[in-house]
Amino acid sequence: MAALKRWNPYEAAILLNDYLRVIHGELTEKEAVTMVSQKLRKMAANQGMELDDVYRNEAGIHFQMYAMESAYQGFTGTKRASKLFIETVRLYWEERERFDQLLKEAEALVAGKI
Repeated sequence: MAALKRWNPYEAAILLNDYLRVIHGELTEKEAVTMVSQKLRKMAANQGMELDDVYRNEAGIHFQMYAMESAYQGFTGTKRASKLFIETVRLYWEERERFDQLLKEAEALVAGKI
């Protein structure tokens, strides 16, 4: 069984990016949840982590999508936003180049390129 692992900035950037794709109508919420789960599980596997059925599964990602929504909207909705998610949204709005670089690195981790 994989140990619970705190979210990292790369994972948060991926979640925010796909959350934004939902609110812009590019993806359904279900599609985004599935994609984020697959990406984060692949990222972890690429880093040598042993995964179980629970690690970053769709149910958990769905729940975390609510937390990201709270961070993005600026108020608590269904789930309170974590400090990491709030910081990720701040980065997106105030330091877009840094956010874009973080997302690019996250995508490289998913692809197993770093």
